[in-house]
Amino acid sequence: MKKNLSIILIIILLFCFALFNNTLITNTIINSSKLFFTKVFPNLFIFLILAKILINYNFPYYISKIFKSSYLYIFLLGFFSTTPTNVAIIKKMYDDKLIISKTATIYIMSSFFINPLFLFNILNSIFPIIISLKIIIISYITNIIIYFLFKTKQKVFPNKIKEDKLSNVVINNIKDSMIVFFNIYSMIVIFSLLSLLLPKNLITLQGILEVTNGLNYLITCNLNIIVKEILAIIYINFGGLCLLMQVKSIIKDTSIDFSNYILSRFYACLIAIILFLLTLFVI
Repeated sequence: MKKNLSIILIIILLFCFALFNNTLITNTIINSSKLFFTKVFPNLFIFLILAKILINYNFPYYISKIFKSSYLYIFLLGFFSTTPTNVAIIKKMYDDKLIISKTATIYIMSSFFINPLFLFNILNSIFPIIISLKIIIISYITNIIIYFLFKTKQKVFPNKIKEDKLSNVVINNIKDSMIVFFNIYSMIVIFSLLSLLLPKNLITLQGILEVTNGLNYLITCNLNIIVKEILAIIYINFGGLCLLMQVKSIIKDTSIDFSNYILSRFYACLIAIILFLLTLFVI
Protein backbone atom coordinates (compact mmCIF):
# COMPACT_ATOMS: atom_id res chain seq x y z
CA MET A 1 0.00 0.00 0.00
CA LYS A 2 2.73 2.47 1.03
CA LYS A 3 4.79 1.54 -2.02
CA ASN A 4 1.85 2.19 -4.35
CA LEU A 5 1.13 5.55 -2.70
CA SER A 6 4.78 6.56 -3.07
CA ILE A 7 4.76 5.71 -6.77
CA ILE A 8 1.49 7.62 -7.28
CA LEU A 9 2.92 10.65 -5.47
CA ILE A 10 6.07 10.61 -7.59
CA ILE A 11 4.00 10.36 -10.79
CA ILE A 12 1.84 13.31 -9.70
CA LEU A 13 4.93 15.40 -8.93
CA LEU A 14 6.43 14.50 -12.31
CA PHE A 15 3.17 15.43 -14.02
CA CYS A 16 3.14 18.84 -12.29
CA PHE A 17 6.78 19.40 -13.21
CA ALA A 18 6.06 18.54 -16.84
CA LEU A 19 2.99 20.80 -16.88
CA PHE A 20 4.91 23.90 -15.80
CA ASN A 21 8.21 23.18 -17.63
CA ASN A 22 6.99 22.15 -21.06
CA THR A 23 9.65 24.13 -23.00
CA LEU A 24 12.52 22.74 -20.89
CA ILE A 25 11.26 19.17 -21.31
CA THR A 26 10.75 19.62 -25.07
CA ASN A 27 14.31 20.94 -25.48
CA THR A 28 15.70 18.10 -23.37
CA ILE A 29 13.94 15.50 -25.51
CA ILE A 30 15.17 17.18 -28.70
CA ASN A 31 18.77 17.31 -27.39
CA SER A 32 18.57 13.68 -26.26
CA SER A 33 17.29 12.68 -29.69
CA LYS A 34 20.14 14.55 -31.37
CA LEU A 35 22.62 12.79 -29.09
CA PHE A 36 21.17 9.39 -29.99
CA PHE A 37 20.94 9.89 -33.76
CA THR A 38 24.27 11.71 -34.19
CA LYS A 39 26.50 9.94 -31.64
CA VAL A 40 24.94 6.67 -30.54
CA PHE A 41 22.94 5.22 -33.43
CA PRO A 42 25.66 5.45 -36.17
CA ASN A 43 28.13 3.44 -34.08
CA LEU A 44 25.45 1.04 -32.84
CA PHE A 45 24.07 0.27 -36.29
CA ILE A 46 27.39 -0.24 -38.09
CA PHE A 47 29.16 -2.29 -35.43
CA LEU A 48 26.16 -4.38 -34.46
CA ILE A 49 25.55 -5.53 -38.03
CA LEU A 50 29.26 -6.07 -38.82
CA ALA A 51 29.88 -7.95 -35.57
CA LYS A 52 26.91 -10.27 -36.16
CA ILE A 53 28.19 -11.01 -39.66
CA LEU A 54 31.55 -11.93 -38.12
CA ILE A 55 29.77 -14.21 -35.64
CA ASN A 56 27.88 -15.88 -38.49
CA TYR A 57 31.20 -16.66 -40.21
CA ASN A 58 32.68 -18.04 -36.96
CA PHE A 59 35.16 -15.23 -36.31
CA PRO A 60 34.95 -15.73 -32.48
CA TYR A 61 35.64 -19.43 -32.96
CA TYR A 62 38.75 -18.86 -35.09
CA ILE A 63 40.13 -16.12 -32.80
CA SER A 64 39.74 -18.44 -29.80
CA LYS A 65 41.42 -21.27 -31.66
CA ILE A 66 44.37 -19.18 -32.82
CA PHE A 67 45.09 -17.25 -29.59
CA LYS A 68 43.74 -19.82 -27.10
CA SER A 69 41.75 -17.05 -25.45
CA SER A 70 38.01 -16.52 -25.71
CA TYR A 71 38.25 -13.22 -23.81
CA LEU A 72 40.51 -11.61 -26.42
CA TYR A 73 37.65 -11.54 -28.92
CA ILE A 74 35.26 -10.11 -26.31
CA PHE A 75 37.75 -7.40 -25.30
CA LEU A 76 38.34 -6.36 -28.92
CA LEU A 77 34.61 -6.54 -29.58
CA GLY A 78 33.91 -4.19 -26.68
CA PHE A 79 36.67 -1.80 -27.69
CA PHE A 80 35.43 -1.39 -31.25
CA SER A 81 31.66 -1.69 -30.79
CA THR A 82 31.35 -0.26 -27.22
CA THR A 83 28.56 -0.84 -24.71
CA PRO A 84 25.66 -1.64 -25.13
CA THR A 85 26.35 -2.85 -28.69
CA ASN A 86 28.77 -5.50 -27.44
CA VAL A 87 26.18 -6.71 -24.92
CA ALA A 88 23.69 -7.29 -27.74
CA ILE A 89 26.36 -9.29 -29.58
CA ILE A 90 27.26 -11.32 -26.49
CA LYS A 91 23.54 -12.05 -26.06
CA LYS A 92 23.48 -13.21 -29.69
CA MET A 93 26.35 -15.59 -28.92
CA TYR A 94 24.39 -16.87 -25.92
CA ASP A 95 21.17 -17.27 -27.96
CA ASP A 96 23.10 -19.24 -30.58
CA LYS A 97 24.46 -21.49 -27.78
CA LEU A 98 28.04 -20.45 -28.51
CA ILE A 99 28.51 -19.72 -24.80
CA ILE A 100 26.71 -20.59 -21.56
CA SER A 101 24.94 -18.00 -19.37
CA LYS A 102 27.73 -17.91 -16.75
CA THR A 103 30.31 -17.17 -19.43
CA ALA A 104 28.07 -14.52 -20.98
CA THR A 105 27.70 -12.88 -17.54
CA ILE A 106 31.47 -12.75 -17.06
CA TYR A 107 31.92 -11.35 -20.55
CA ILE A 108 29.51 -8.43 -20.07
CA MET A 109 30.99 -7.76 -16.61
CA SER A 110 34.49 -7.42 -18.05
CA SER A 111 33.86 -5.67 -21.37
CA PHE A 112 32.34 -2.33 -20.44
CA PHE A 113 33.47 0.26 -23.00
CA ILE A 114 32.36 3.79 -23.84
CA ASN A 115 33.39 4.99 -27.31
CA PRO A 116 37.10 5.96 -26.93
CA LEU A 117 36.91 8.79 -29.49
CA PHE A 118 33.87 10.26 -27.72
CA LEU A 119 35.62 9.94 -24.35
CA PHE A 120 38.85 11.50 -25.57
CA ASN A 121 37.06 14.48 -27.13
CA ILE A 122 34.98 15.29 -24.07
CA LEU A 123 37.75 14.56 -21.53
CA ASN A 124 40.18 16.68 -23.54
CA SER A 125 37.86 19.64 -23.02
CA ILE A 126 38.23 19.15 -19.25
CA PHE A 127 41.80 17.89 -18.75
CA PRO A 128 45.22 17.97 -20.46
CA ILE A 129 45.77 15.22 -23.05
CA ILE A 130 47.94 13.09 -20.75
CA ILE A 131 45.24 13.00 -18.06
CA SER A 132 42.52 12.21 -20.62
CA LEU A 133 44.53 9.28 -21.96
CA LYS A 134 45.31 8.08 -18.42
CA ILE A 135 41.61 7.98 -17.48
CA ILE A 136 40.71 6.04 -20.64
CA ILE A 137 43.58 3.55 -20.25
CA ILE A 138 42.71 2.98 -16.58
CA SER A 139 39.11 2.20 -17.57
CA TYR A 140 40.29 -0.38 -20.11
CA ILE A 141 42.73 -2.02 -17.69
CA THR A 142 39.90 -2.24 -15.15
CA ASN A 143 37.98 -4.54 -17.53
CA ILE A 144 40.93 -6.93 -17.74
CA ILE A 145 41.31 -7.01 -13.94
CA ILE A 146 37.60 -7.76 -13.48
CA TYR A 147 37.84 -10.61 -15.98
CA PHE A 148 40.69 -12.27 -14.09
CA LEU A 149 38.91 -11.73 -10.76
CA PHE A 150 35.70 -13.43 -11.87
CA LYS A 151 36.72 -15.89 -14.59
CA THR A 152 36.15 -19.57 -13.94
CA LYS A 153 38.87 -22.22 -14.08
CA GLN A 154 36.96 -24.01 -16.79
CA LYS A 155 37.90 -22.61 -20.19
CA VAL A 156 34.84 -22.10 -22.36
CA PHE A 157 35.44 -21.34 -26.02
CA PRO A 158 32.83 -20.46 -28.65
CA ASN A 159 31.48 -23.38 -30.62
CA LYS A 160 31.59 -23.45 -34.39
CA ILE A 161 28.16 -22.74 -35.85
CA LYS A 162 26.52 -23.44 -39.18
CA GLU A 163 26.94 -20.41 -41.44
CA ASP A 164 23.84 -18.74 -42.87
CA LYS A 165 23.55 -16.75 -46.11
CA LEU A 166 24.86 -13.19 -45.82
CA SER A 167 21.55 -11.73 -47.05
CA ASN A 168 19.62 -13.63 -44.35
CA VAL A 169 22.02 -12.48 -41.63
CA VAL A 170 21.72 -8.82 -42.63
CA ILE A 171 17.92 -8.84 -43.00
CA ASN A 172 17.24 -10.76 -39.77
CA ASN A 173 19.66 -8.74 -37.67
CA ILE A 174 18.37 -5.37 -38.90
CA LYS A 175 14.88 -6.44 -37.82
CA ASP A 176 16.08 -7.70 -34.42
CA SER A 177 18.26 -4.64 -33.86
CA MET A 178 15.34 -2.21 -34.16
CA ILE A 179 14.05 -3.32 -30.76
CA VAL A 180 17.50 -2.78 -29.22
CA PHE A 181 17.79 0.68 -30.79
CA PHE A 182 14.35 1.76 -29.57
CA ASN A 183 15.07 0.60 -25.99
CA ILE A 184 18.39 2.46 -25.92
CA TYR A 185 16.83 5.64 -27.33
CA SER A 186 14.00 5.51 -24.77
CA MET A 187 16.45 5.09 -21.88
CA ILE A 188 18.56 8.06 -23.01
CA VAL A 189 15.48 10.31 -23.17
CA ILE A 190 14.06 9.13 -19.83
CA PHE A 191 17.29 9.59 -17.87
CA SER A 192 17.99 12.97 -19.46
CA LEU A 193 14.55 14.05 -18.21
CA LEU A 194 15.22 12.61 -14.75
CA SER A 195 18.44 14.64 -14.51
CA LEU A 196 16.28 17.80 -14.65
CA LEU A 197 14.83 16.88 -11.24
CA LEU A 198 18.19 16.93 -9.46
CA PRO A 199 18.59 19.84 -7.01
CA LYS A 200 21.65 22.07 -7.46
CA ASN A 201 23.42 20.68 -4.39
CA LEU A 202 23.21 17.17 -5.91
CA ILE A 203 24.18 18.16 -9.46
CA THR A 204 27.28 15.92 -9.33
CA LEU A 205 24.90 12.94 -9.42
CA GLN A 206 24.16 13.73 -13.06
CA GLY A 207 26.98 11.39 -14.04
CA ILE A 208 25.42 8.57 -12.01
CA LEU A 209 22.24 8.95 -14.04
CA GLU A 210 23.85 9.51 -17.44
CA VAL A 211 27.57 9.69 -18.31
CA THR A 212 27.46 12.43 -20.95
CA ASN A 213 25.58 14.88 -18.72
CA GLY A 214 28.00 14.18 -15.88
CA LEU A 215 31.10 14.79 -17.99
CA ASN A 216 29.55 17.94 -19.48
CA TYR A 217 29.02 19.20 -15.92
CA LEU A 218 32.75 18.76 -15.18
CA ILE A 219 33.60 21.14 -18.06
CA THR A 220 32.06 24.16 -16.34
CA CYS A 221 32.20 23.34 -12.59
CA ASN A 222 34.81 24.89 -10.27
CA LEU A 223 36.03 21.74 -8.53
CA ASN A 224 39.63 20.79 -7.77
CA ILE A 225 41.33 19.04 -10.72
CA ILE A 226 41.91 15.84 -8.69
CA VAL A 227 38.25 15.76 -7.65
CA LYS A 228 37.25 16.21 -11.29
CA GLU A 229 39.47 13.31 -12.33
CA ILE A 230 37.99 11.02 -9.66
CA LEU A 231 34.44 12.00 -10.63
CA ALA A 232 35.21 11.38 -14.31
CA ILE A 233 36.59 7.93 -13.44
CA ILE A 234 33.47 7.11 -11.39
CA TYR A 235 31.10 8.32 -14.12
CA ILE A 236 32.90 6.38 -16.87
CA ASN A 237 33.39 3.12 -14.97
CA PHE A 238 29.96 3.04 -13.34
CA GLY A 239 28.42 3.85 -16.71
CA GLY A 240 25.34 5.63 -15.43
CA LEU A 241 21.92 4.18 -14.66
CA CYS A 242 20.90 5.03 -18.21
CA LEU A 243 23.49 2.66 -19.70
CA LEU A 244 22.78 0.01 -17.07
CA MET A 245 19.09 0.03 -17.99
CA GLN A 246 20.03 -0.25 -21.67
CA VAL A 247 22.01 -3.39 -20.83
CA LYS A 248 19.12 -4.75 -18.77
CA SER A 249 16.68 -4.19 -21.65
CA ILE A 250 18.94 -6.27 -23.91
CA ILE A 251 19.44 -9.26 -21.58
CA LYS A 252 16.07 -9.22 -19.78
CA ASP A 253 14.74 -12.42 -21.38
CA THR A 254 17.88 -14.46 -20.68
CA SER A 255 19.51 -16.14 -17.68
CA ILE A 256 22.47 -13.75 -17.91
CA ASP A 257 22.93 -12.39 -14.37
CA PHE A 258 22.20 -8.64 -14.32
CA SER A 259 22.80 -8.33 -10.55
CA ASN A 260 26.40 -9.47 -11.01
CA TYR A 261 26.74 -6.95 -13.82
CA ILE A 262 25.68 -4.13 -11.48
CA LEU A 263 28.10 -5.43 -8.84
CA SER A 264 30.91 -5.37 -11.40
CA ARG A 265 30.32 -1.64 -11.99
CA PHE A 266 30.99 -0.92 -8.31
CA TYR A 267 34.12 -3.09 -8.45
CA ALA A 268 35.17 -1.22 -11.59
CA CYS A 269 34.85 2.15 -9.86
CA LEU A 270 36.88 0.94 -6.86
CA ILE A 271 39.62 -0.65 -9.00
CA ALA A 272 39.83 2.38 -11.30
CA ILE A 273 40.15 4.80 -8.36
CA ILE A 274 42.91 2.65 -6.82
CA LEU A 275 44.78 2.58 -10.15
CA PHE A 276 44.34 6.34 -10.46
CA LEU A 277 45.71 6.99 -6.96
CA LEU A 278 48.69 4.76 -7.73
CA THR A 279 49.46 6.82 -10.84
CA LEU A 280 49.70 9.96 -8.68
CA PHE A 281 52.89 8.52 -7.16
CA VAL A 282 54.30 7.44 -10.54
CA ILE A 283 53.39 10.21 -13.00
